[in-house]
Amino acid sequence: MVKKKTVTAVSKDTRPEGKRSNVARWVRKAQRKDRTKLERISAQLCAFRKNKNVVLVVPNPNPHEKNKPFKRINAKDVWSNEKYLMKHKS
Repeated sequence: MVKKKTVTAVSKDTRPEGKRSNVARWVRKAQRKDRTKLERISAQLCAFRKNKNVVLVVPNPNPHEKNKPFKRINAKDVWSNEKYLMKHKS
């Protein structure tokens, strides 16, 4: 007898199974907007310490650029990421 072909269902979603967010996008955006400046800076510092790519938004030093009031600067240029070790001399 001839074997029947088995058809497997293929998901059109490219995300892996079980990786979908269970919180609506508008709720996450509202949560981020409700944070204070101190909470935002502490989150940036925490991410910077974990060697993530952190971008700071600073006022534009050039007052003649009216269409660009702020500039995005990498935190590595502003904050130093040097780790100091205390060495014991014998």
